Amino acid sequence: MIEPKLWQNYDTREYKQDQTMNLKLAIWLAASAVKQLVRSDRLRPDQYLLDLLTKQYLYAAAAGETWATMEWRGRKILKSPTDLWMYAELLQRVRPELVIETGTYEGGSALFMADLMNVFGISGKVVTIDIAPRKVPEHMRVTALAGSSLADNIVFHVTAMRDMTPKIVILDSDHSYKHVLAELRLYSCFLASGDYLIVEDTSTDMLDGGPRRAVREFLADNQEFQIDQNCERLGLTFNRGGYLTKL
Repeated sequence: MIEPKLWQNYDTREYKQDQTMNLKLAIWLAASAVKQLVRSDRLRPDQYLLDLLTKQYLYAAAAGETWATMEWRGRKILKSPTDLWMYAELLQRVRPELVIETGTYEGGSALFMADLMNVFGISGKVVTIDIAPRKVPEHMRVTALAGSSLADNIVFHVTAMRDMTPKIVILDSDHSYKHVLAELRLYSCFLASGDYLIVEDTSTDMLDGGPRRAVREFLADNQEFQIDQNCERLGLTFNRGGYLTKL
């Protein structure tokens, strides 16, 4: 939970701004609760509470707190700590020759996975893709590609690596529904049985449905993939329903 401040003077501008923020948070949480209850027939009680917890944790980043402060080797890494732990487990278990990440940002997550490959003795590589990364990660195992994850030149590079297996693909670029669905349809073609296709930020509410809607429609049309519920066992995750594995 967001830690409340203790105020000595209740007539200050800062106090009033803080109370306005708390009111907005309360309204937002109440609206989320109503929204979840409307579809509560599809949610277990524990799932309902976890979704609310995740939303509050996501909201805390707006104030520059919690996960918004996370870094790896001086690079921002905007992910839930529990999801990073799960990535570490997947790297150790799958031992991928290739990790493809769409959405580089400052390169923190690419460096994180490349470093873990060294720790686990995995002779693989990380390919990170972004239209305009803030920083380009420098690591012997990292290849940074500049461009849209759907652009022809990027697809050409990825196609040249399709024989590298096993693979883990992480989609964390443009979060619009149409873009994520297009990524899912494209990158799923490069995967073999046992590979992972991870869609980030499915726990985020977006006007067009965003990643969550894209995953739902992709799975409805594709019986070769299923959600790996074991990857959500830690409770808090930004990728609920987004850890997909190929059968």
